Amino acid sequence: MELSDFVTVIVPFTYSQQQLDTQIAVYMDILSGVGLPKPQIVSANNKSQEDIACEVAEIVGEDRSVSISPKHYIAAFCYNDGETAFVTFDSHRDYYITMHPTFGNGSFLRYRNGEIYIVGSDMEFIGPNPPKQIKVYPPKKIDRVIQADIPPKIFLSLDIDVFDEEVTKAHNWPHDGLVERFERAIGIKTHLSFEEVLTLSQQLLQGRTLMGVNIAEYCPQLEQPPYKTAELLKQYLRAVLHAGVPLQAH
Repeated sequence: MELSDFVTVIVPFTYSQQQLDTQIAVYMDILSGVGLPKPQIVSANNKSQEDIACEVAEIVGEDRSVSISPKHYIAAFCYNDGETAFVTFDSHRDYYITMHPTFGNGSFLRYRNGEIYIVGSDMEFIGPNPPKQIKVYPPKKIDRVIQADIPPKIFLSLDIDVFDEEVTKAHNWPHDGLVERFERAIGIKTHLSFEEVLTLSQQLLQGRTLMGVNIAEYCPQLEQPPYKTAELLKQYLRAVLHAGVPLQAH
């Protein structure tokens, strides 16, 4: 399958026209920079979070896809068939139904069917135990996901707040929370390098089919041109989009 056959979607969220223009321009540059087609732009205006996620899933359908947004929940219903594994690199666990009783960034994983693998979450001391279908691999144990019995189809999601600050700060989750400071103070690894995420993504795709890639939490308005995070995301997409086994015709 050629990259030109991918469906691409962007969902910008901003507080000003300038931020909107920046997000759209940088997101489109990421996609075109790796040879992907022009995206459909989903407006978030006057829509509930759940309606936005449903709209993205409807656009994607059963096609392979790449989506980009500052909000992670837009990926909630894509390939939600109970057969496709959702593998997400994220420093948060996003299944906290008690802290987030309605659909959104902090709870959307509760709405997915099938197996979920959270790689890189540093929240070891707070929150409920994960539901049965969710498995969590903190930064110091990420290699263990390689041994997991992951289904043959993968939907890969990269929330960029999983990265060390040296990689990027262009997201809305600064790494200075009380829990993170405490974990670092006692020697716990809290985030991942770009090389760790890229290498592990490629390993996970060996012998499996990549259905789609979601890039979450990237806020280009929080960094200056030439947007170093965008260049890293191009490098990531070039690597993973050509990994794995081809999708069979349906």
